[in-house]
Amino acid sequence: MGLGTDFPNNIVHVTLFLALASICGSVITQGVFPNPRRVYQDGIVNERILGQGVVAERFELNHLVVTEWGRVFVGAVNRIYELDSDLTVLGEVETGPVNDSLKCLPDSETRKCSYTKTVTDNYNKVLVHYKGLKEKLLTCGSVYQGACEARNLKNISRAHFYYESESGSILDYAVAAASPTASTVAFVAPGPEEVQSEVLYVGATYSGGDTDLITEQLRGLVPALSTRSLGKNRFELIAKTDSLQAQFSGIYIQKTIRAQYLIEYVTGFTSDIYSYFLTRQPENPGIKDSPIVSKVIQICQEDTYYNSYIDMPLVCKTEAGKNYNYLQAARVTKASKNLQLSFGLRSADDILIGLFSDNEGDHEANSAICVFTMQYIRKKLLENVQRCFRGEDVSGGGYLNKKQCQKLVSIVVKQCFCSLSNT
Repeated sequence: MGLGTDFPNNIVHVTLFLALASICGSVITQGVFPNPRRVYQDGIVNERILGQGVVAERFELNHLVVTEWGRVFVGAVNRIYELDSDLTVLGEVETGPVNDSLKCLPDSETRKCSYTKTVTDNYNKVLVHYKGLKEKLLTCGSVYQGACEARNLKNISRAHFYYESESGSILDYAVAAASPTASTVAFVAPGPEEVQSEVLYVGATYSGGDTDLITEQLRGLVPALSTRSLGKNRFELIAKTDSLQAQFSGIYIQKTIRAQYLIEYVTGFTSDIYSYFLTRQPENPGIKDSPIVSKVIQICQEDTYYNSYIDMPLVCKTEAGKNYNYLQAARVTKASKNLQLSFGLRSADDILIGLFSDNEGDHEANSAICVFTMQYIRKKLLENVQRCFRGEDVSGGGYLNKKQCQKLVSIVVKQCFCSLSNT
């Protein structure tokens, strides 16, 4: 629900005048290194796994994951690396470049594409260490409509490619943004009771543009936010069809504005019984050059079909009244003993640490770090839920395929929002 309520007085304000930096964790890590040499055979890119004797010139690092047992995995353009705790390279797999087109679904034995394909670099979009019943490295790239793989941790070149199933719907394997510059955030957290397992929460920027009808249609099938299975039918959306319409475990940007209203996902995490995304997005849907605001999005983990979606602006404000509203990076952690005493928190309570700047796109902008308690964030969101169900505002901020807020009794609010009114 885009209800226009910001955070007026954050719990701790520490203003820092420094160059923008990244906070380690689920935040994208970028660097400049050699890029793999494209290998051709009869004028066609050879898509086999390379890694030996390939001369490199330049490449970018996209994601970094560190396991509890000290193994480091790095997702890059056309590469995934495995390193030990001393950063010695133990393994390397090539993921691109490949012959691809945004007009095409991935080829299989029964599914071919007649549109022209071009040599396309594969940018790593998702890199997640998933323990589950069988420990895997989940990876998704910008090619093949943002499809994913589950890689064997003992040998990352061994992978199950989920786009190869000709029976699968594009809804079930098109997970990530299909553009080098479009953002994707993914993390594992508990899912709805009907799934009986953890799920993958994904936020993906629309990457269909507005010039090609086929590309628009294909990318329009990919939800802005989605909950995906990590069980037998890995990466599939949860779906049901009733007498009125089909429902999926995802939520979409309105078709009329999705090409212009681009949401950039900064990070995602779980706290208590909710899943959260932090974003940067235009303040006013459909208005050209609308200022960028940062938002916190909350979804109830018991909610399969995103009826509990709610969002709200996230602002870092100093005691002097200066606003830093452009979120650069963030991380959720547990409060230290000193913070617990200052905030009156329990040792198990989460805090959100955010790095903000005061000018979007300006690398010389002033910066500030703010600390929020998740307890406080949930309290402010609850106030917005109550406003919505009094029928005062429109849910989804006017940019989602959501219904208008309706007047509902308190028991329905509790059922829809995981007893949010009790937190």
